[in-house]
Amino acid sequence: MMKHFFIEDRFYSDLDDYINDCFPEDGSVELLPDDWSIRVQESKLEPMFQTNRADTHDVLISFFYDKYDTRFPEDSESQEEDLSRALKASFDVTLFNSLVPKLYYPTTFATITKQDLLDYLNE
Repeated sequence: MMKHFFIEDRFYSDLDDYINDCFPEDGSVELLPDDWSIRVQESKLEPMFQTNRADTHDVLISFFYDKYDTRFPEDSESQEEDLSRALKASFDVTLFNSLVPKLYYPTTFATITKQDLLDYLNE
């Protein structure tokens, strides 16, 4: 059974979701031409993004400089080193990556046919 796919910008969790959205009346699938089909884009559940220690370090240092710019001295090299050590000691990149929200992102294309819909409805 087809699950987790996109048609244009619309996400469908499964064929039931698609049928309810596009064919709200009972029996309307049967009225489709026998050669009816639609191209869909399958999807995969993936984290929104992943990071590594170097990227995270640079991003967080920049964030702290931007957020607290008035609290840093003009020559803040030693404070940056201390901040860098604090980040390396306390920020768990592996844990963070495991907690990043996951979403369905488009992957390959597939085709749904009238027969696929009828088969699903007759299960």
